[in-house]
Amino acid sequence: MVRPMIQHCTTCEPTRNKLAAGANQPVMVYLHPGGFYGGSGAKYNYTNLALKGVVVVSVSFRLDMFGYLSTQDDVIPGNFGLLDAALALEFVKAIIEDFGGNPQEITLFGASSGASMVSILTLSPLTRGKFQRAIIQSGGALCPWSVFTPGRTMNVPADIALALGRRLNCSLPTAGSKEDVSRDLLACLRAADVHTLVQESVAMQTQDYRGNMIFIPVSGDSFGVLPETPEKLLTKTAELVAIPTIVGFTTNDGSWQVPDAEDDGVSYLEFEFIINALIATYFPPSNRSEVYQRVQKAYVPSHAPSLAPVQLRTILINIATDFSMAAYIIKQARLFAHAGDHTGSGKKPGTFVYQFDYRPSYSADPLWHGVGHADEKGLVLGLPPGPDPFNYPNTTAEDRFMAELITTMWSNFAKFGDPTPQPFDWPEGLRWPNFGASPDHQELLLIGVEPKIQKFARNESVVVWTGTSGMSMPSSCASSTLHLGALFCAMLSSLIFSKFSFL
Repeated sequence: MVRPMIQHCTTCEPTRNKLAAGANQPVMVYLHPGGFYGGSGAKYNYTNLALKGVVVVSVSFRLDMFGYLSTQDDVIPGNFGLLDAALALEFVKAIIEDFGGNPQEITLFGASSGASMVSILTLSPLTRGKFQRAIIQSGGALCPWSVFTPGRTMNVPADIALALGRRLNCSLPTAGSKEDVSRDLLACLRAADVHTLVQESVAMQTQDYRGNMIFIPVSGDSFGVLPETPEKLLTKTAELVAIPTIVGFTTNDGSWQVPDAEDDGVSYLEFEFIINALIATYFPPSNRSEVYQRVQKAYVPSHAPSLAPVQLRTILINIATDFSMAAYIIKQARLFAHAGDHTGSGKKPGTFVYQFDYRPSYSADPLWHGVGHADEKGLVLGLPPGPDPFNYPNTTAEDRFMAELITTMWSNFAKFGDPTPQPFDWPEGLRWPNFGASPDHQELLLIGVEPKIQKFARNESVVVWTGTSGMSMPSSCASSTLHLGALFCAMLSSLIFSKFSFL
């Protein structure tokens, strides 16, 4: 099935309440999810937030090969989708007063790959000063699926670009400079029919790359959107202009990555095979033993062979959640918390971390998925659709309570840079603290029916994935048939293949 796509599709769609005209309200600009290859900002109604006294702007941008094809040189530098988002921010800043918005109070927010775009743009010199706050939901620039960085050997963008050219029967020179080849490739792509480009791009991803995300942001682009790796930009605290940030993940953010078509868990043999295959695929031989020991220590109890299959599946969910999301989200939060405020105000901006722990009643995922990937998104944006944002049909009182809670905190953050400013008496006594740079001072908000503050207690899992020297970062692992799914497709035996489905 070919996804409809147009080449020039940067759009901004504002949503406001009736009182917004001339009201100078804070602005929230939303970047939608979709694995950098699909999705749209137009599928949500944003009423939940607009009724809280903010103007919401949804942005659409180039996706897939049109957004992220790269030859890793100045000919096709890549990151066009990010450049679209940066341009959209300039446009919003220029015209939002006509819609009752304040151009000096812009919060950029997004979920999944949209969250990674937000995270990248908080680091980009190109968008410095274009927005004042950020909300990063279930994603981030450090997540291993978000950005292709130098030194990685899997799904290299320049190789992918040439592979697309071969599919289109482009005549490319066998001699000459790399840039000469890139220029001939670009000419061939420009001459091709847009629908053919889409067909071949989709076919290449599904057939040749087993569903992996292959068109993603790259570091070192000549546009200057991402001039260095996110890691380098984040560790340059002297240059990093930190802004108030909310960042977080769901309790079972990685559950949909764990294949279990029969809903009966995994055997211990399958469990061990999956862990070893994961390590062998993404870590160099010199590190595999060390990483295996770290994983065993952090996740696997000594009595694991006697655990029930569903218990082993739960451990895999924890591994997938930390590996693809939580560990890197926490690392970025720590680096943001460590960064000083270089805006001249003398006040250090807040970093607020959450763990979303509520499964919406309308979730269509299997129950064992728990609180799945970006489950908070619908409550924030207004899903499922309906005329009354807090009284949808087929929802519960708890759903409506959670929608009220999270939209109140998100809109407060857009207004004040603090999700629970004082006085904040609902829920009674709730005060979301800043996340500290040191593990001894790191508290997060567990967002559930009974929200509560708790210390982040999984520091060892962060070290497993982000603290190993010489690790080989994976090239994709979310919002698509991602790292575990692609791994199974490539490596599992026919016995396991018949048991698992690939998400």
